Amino acid sequence: MTAYLTPKEIHILGVQRTGQHAIASWIIGHFDKVCYKNGFISKNKSNTNRGLTPPWWLFDKENRSDLSWKVSLDHDFPVGQDAIILGTEYLNSYRDFNIALEWEETQKKEMAARQKMDEFAKNRTYVLVLRSPWNHLASVLKWQDRWYLKKKERFISCWLMTAREFKGVTNILPEPKVFLNFDRWFSDINYRKSLSKKLGIAFTDHGLGKVMKVGTGSRVGSSFDRIKYDGEAQKMKVLERWKSYVDNKVEFVNVLGMNKELVTLAEEIFGPFPFEL
Repeated sequence: MTAYLTPKEIHILGVQRTGQHAIASWIIGHFDKVCYKNGFISKNKSNTNRGLTPPWWLFDKENRSDLSWKVSLDHDFPVGQDAIILGTEYLNSYRDFNIALEWEETQKKEMAARQKMDEFAKNRTYVLVLRSPWNHLASVLKWQDRWYLKKKERFISCWLMTAREFKGVTNILPEPKVFLNFDRWFSDINYRKSLSKKLGIAFTDHGLGKVMKVGTGSRVGSSFDRIKYDGEAQKMKVLERWKSYVDNKVEFVNVLGMNKELVTLAEEIFGPFPFEL
């Protein structure tokens, strides 16, 4: 019989400020005992803050109804979890994206072997998160640490490579994969129910209101609200972030309108732009 470190792995991917941590909090709320690990795509494999290294965030619904966590600094993956939720944020090309995934797969195999297991996870699903470019860019501009997405070419490139995969123009992410429209996820409970079904987990919105305290100092939580709405995340106006920048033609409106492919894919996935380009 094949032995696994964890029965289920759900791997969330997306460009930073896309809303991955909100998605992670919601998915975490589906499990009684779950481990969460957030990472970044980086070629610097010596950086211990990247990849599958401690700290591990451990959530126990029975003892922590508010979805708070305890931290494990053990070198090995903590056994006895119902699932592991991985978060990978990327900000360059799919070439770097694939390098990071290959590196993570190597780490998983090494960890499983070290802990006398055959495989890391019995079942794995990738979740690719895409946010409307008008709300995504607004959050990037508001964020205090946005040097790599500040250049319009970088933002457009990152958003487009995600949207192309989302629409099936590319087929780079391994199967099985679930495409998650952040704007619709935030506003539509029936859509969230369909996503839970695709992920093979019994639906709940237990983690929907949580604002994950990821980051440091003033960068923790939402670009706009930080952790002000922790426990009441649905009160945040995440679908109206664009209103703070719509009058900025140079840095906002013109950037979104300068690429025809971006405009076309955005309207196919999210509907018409809420303002005139």
